[in-house]
Amino acid sequence: MKQLLYSLVVALGLSLMWACNSHKLIPDKELAMIFHDAMLVNAFITSDTRSHNTDSVNIYEPIFAKYGYTVDDFHYTMDNFSRRKSARLSDVAEVMLLLLDREAQELSTQVTKLDTIENVARRRYTRTLLEKENIQIKGDADTALMNFTLENIGMGDYTISGYYTLPQESKINNRRMLVRWYRPDSSYSQAVNTMVYVRDSINFIQKIKLDQPDMTRMFVSFNHFNNPKDRIKKPKMTIHSIRIEYTPTLEECVRRLFNEQSSMQIFADTMLHLSDSKPKLE
Repeated sequence: MKQLLYSLVVALGLSLMWACNSHKLIPDKELAMIFHDAMLVNAFITSDTRSHNTDSVNIYEPIFAKYGYTVDDFHYTMDNFSRRKSARLSDVAEVMLLLLDREAQELSTQVTKLDTIENVARRRYTRTLLEKENIQIKGDADTALMNFTLENIGMGDYTISGYYTLPQESKINNRRMLVRWYRPDSSYSQAVNTMVYVRDSINFIQKIKLDQPDMTRMFVSFNHFNNPKDRIKKPKMTIHSIRIEYTPTLEECVRRLFNEQSSMQIFADTMLHLSDSKPKLE
C-alpha cells in the first residue's frame, strides 16, 4: 500500500514539474494540500473533454499561487525530498488521501441529508384530493357517477388508485379509463386512455405527472369509448374504491417545508425572548 501511495504521488509530482535558484521549501502539510487540489483538477480534466488540450502548467500554477508558492518552489521541494533522509513522500500522500476521503464522506452525508429532506417534504405535502367507495352503476342514469372532476389543480404528481368490478356479462367491452387536464378555455391535454377490463375486483393504479402550469382542472372517467358506437346501453359496474392523491413539485414541497420550519423558528425565538422578559424571582 505504501509503495502504491508513493508511486501515485511521484506520478502526480512529475506531472506538476513540467515547467519548473533561491526557492521556498513547501512544508509537508501544505504540499499534501497542493496534491489534494491537483488531484481534483486532474479529475475534472478527465471528466471534461473540453479540457484535454489545456497546458498542465497553466492549470497548476493557480494552485501553487493559492498557497503562496510557484512552480519552481514545487520543483525545489520535490528535489529536496531526495536529500532528506527522514522525508517520505508516501506520508504526504497519506495526508492527501485523508483529506480526499474526509471530503467524500462529508459530501455523501450532505447528499443523504438532502435526499432525506426532499423525501420528508414530499411525504408531508402529499394529500388526498378525492376518496370514494362503493359506487354502484346499474344503468344509464348512474353513468355520471363514473366521472370525477377536480378543480384548481397544480403541477406535480397525481396517483389514481382503487379497484373495480366489471361483470362477466359485459362480454363485448371497449370501455376505457380516461384522464384529461383542462385549461380555463376548455381546451385539454390527454394524460391516460387505458382499457377497463372485464374482471371481478381488479386493482388499478395510474401515476401521472402534470408539468403544464396552465392546466386548472382534472377529469377522470370510467365511461369513455374511443368509438361512440361501442357505448353500452344499461351499463353495470361497481367502483369499490377510488382515491386520487396529489404531491406538489419537489421544489414546491421543499419551499413549503422551509417556510414552515422558518415560521416555527421565529415562533420559538419569540417565546425565548418572552421568557427572558419575565420578572425573575429573587
